[in-house]
Amino acid sequence: MATITDRYSSEESFMEFLQAIGFSPAQRNGISLERFTSIKILVDHYPLEGSSGLEKYLRELNKTYAGAAQAIRVHYTPLIVSRLAGCLNYYVLSVYALHTIPDI
Repeated sequence: MATITDRYSSEESFMEFLQAIGFSPAQRNGISLERFTSIKILVDHYPLEGSSGLEKYLRELNKTYAGAAQAIRVHYTPLIVSRLAGCLNYYVLSVYALHTIPDI
């Protein structure tokens, strides 16, 4: 079994995490294509902005993908965005304020 730090940096664990919070396969693939392949990368990318920066980014992605070809079109619903944003807030708080890594 992998350690907590291994799962924190693991792409497989991140994909399982996204599936657990309700992301469809297309949405998981879309996040992966945007180079967010682990919780660690997501937390490191939004340490100060937290969920507001992520929410803004996903709204922009929705606008970008709206004009894309059907094969690559992905839409992030407000429910999915708020779930991921809430998890991001929890991880940012844990990592930067409490200096601990919660298990996925």
